[in-house]
Amino acid sequence: MQINFFIALLILSSITSIVLTLYSFRRKYKVRGGIEFSFLMLFIAIWSTGAVFEQMLTDLNYKIFWSVITYFGIPFTPVLLLIFVLRFSQQDSWLNKRKTILLFVAPVISLIMAITNTFHHLLWPTVTIISGIGGVTAKYEHGIWFWVTALYSYTLIFTATILLIRASLRFSNLFANQSKLFLTSLIFPWIISIGYTLKSDLFDYVEPTPIAFTLTGLFISLGIYRYYFLDIIPIARNLLFDNFRDGILVFDYNNRIIDSNHAIEKILNKHNLIGNSIDSELSEIPALLNLCLKKESGKLELHIDNIILGASLIDIKDKRNQFIGTLLTLQDITQKKKEELALLKSEQDLKELNSAKDKFFSIIAHDLKNPFFGIIGLSEILHEDYNELSEEEKKKLVQEILELARNTHRMLENLLDWSRQQTGNIKFHPKLFNIKHLIDDNFVTAQQQADLKNIKLLKNYIDITVFADENMINTIVRNLISNAIKFTLPGGSIEASAKQNNDHAEISVKDTGVGMDNATLEKLFRIDQNIKSTGTFGETGTGIGLILCKEFIEMNKGKITVESISGKGSVFTFTLPVK
Repeated sequence: MQINFFIALLILSSITSIVLTLYSFRRKYKVRGGIEFSFLMLFIAIWSTGAVFEQMLTDLNYKIFWSVITYFGIPFTPVLLLIFVLRFSQQDSWLNKRKTILLFVAPVISLIMAITNTFHHLLWPTVTIISGIGGVTAKYEHGIWFWVTALYSYTLIFTATILLIRASLRFSNLFANQSKLFLTSLIFPWIISIGYTLKSDLFDYVEPTPIAFTLTGLFISLGIYRYYFLDIIPIARNLLFDNFRDGILVFDYNNRIIDSNHAIEKILNKHNLIGNSIDSELSEIPALLNLCLKKESGKLELHIDNIILGASLIDIKDKRNQFIGTLLTLQDITQKKKEELALLKSEQDLKELNSAKDKFFSIIAHDLKNPFFGIIGLSEILHEDYNELSEEEKKKLVQEILELARNTHRMLENLLDWSRQQTGNIKFHPKLFNIKHLIDDNFVTAQQQADLKNIKLLKNYIDITVFADENMINTIVRNLISNAIKFTLPGGSIEASAKQNNDHAEISVKDTGVGMDNATLEKLFRIDQNIKSTGTFGETGTGIGLILCKEFIEMNKGKITVESISGKGSVFTFTLPVK
């Protein structure tokens, strides 16, 4: 074992690189590229440590062994240097997992070639012991794979150098200075490694390259510590500015664009805005251009295609409060507007819900209670004066009680169905059924009610199969026929018709009743409107039946319309899908 000045330098290099490795690994997450820098120093440390033992030991076999160990660091160091520079300079968008692995393929092959050199001698064809200023050293003849490794390493270092030059030109102030310091650190490996590769004898075959790379790591560390980049992530102005979600455009008092970010380029669908005039770049959006030309703070809402943008203009002034430029921001407020519309709809739904609640309590408190007063009153007359009443009078009272009970029952059915529908407890089971049979059944049920008024029930429909919830459609038809009878004068007629029109069926109930004026028509189907109506025989109504009809029809993917002329009658028409 030997020790001399050159070996002492290698030992110092090894210790320095190990210390930097340990320290950088402790704080690797506090710097962009910190993980890569930590591994860079690790590989330099392996390289330096291997070089120390290779120089200290004098036996040829030991020297070859430790030279192989250095290849656990030599080919990997340039790769980690490139990746670190890519991360630091924010130019790593293309560097995915697959490409990273590809970068390490050549270094892994070089390591394998070093381990297996005794079998193929492609890395070191011959290794001989010599003595000189550096003591007992080994002279390694360079084989073809050595030159492949050298060419690959220099290519990576050259690429890293170019990237740092670009970063120093692209970044501002603090970040540019740091980039220049990193760039300076690459001078050492360039000069020393090229010199050793081409003229090993100048260094008496003592390899100084690990020392050069240790100096590179030391300068990078100095750049990191000097500018506090282990305490803050080195997000240059570019990273913050370009990744800002809002579009930003800065222009001077001559309307010349002096800065912009990626977001506004995407919004405007334009590139390379800097240096151009806002007159040309914003000409396609006149409203925005006019806002900018005013040169005063203001806001504007823009609609571009399906996007809603909020434009904001802020004056930029110097320390003397002199106008020097303008900052324009464009913010995508589409989602915000959708949320505002959703809130308005929610408020409207809440109003309708409150109206529904009020309507519900009103029906219970008055409309549902009053018919029972009539039933009780007529029943008391029949009970108390039964012996004094004639058979005709008794029969009339019983008929009135029956009619009141039927009306109240229909009202209660509608109220319960509507209540279940509002609370989502009503089941929706669409199926195929014949609408003709359903209308026939409802005409049979309504015949007695129609006979009391001498109203004719007319049929004008054919067999049509519809796809809907049969129970809901039965409720709709029952309500429309019942309403028609209620508001039709004695001797009138009611006609039910059904026909098929392309992919839907049209069902109508037409009467010759009292009809409605326009003011009443506008209130139909609205829960927030009170419609107090009385039939031609004094029948009461709440309007809840028609509201229920509309909601049931819409649940079945249909529509309901009404035509009416006061004094002449009404026609209610609704559609249903057919299959």
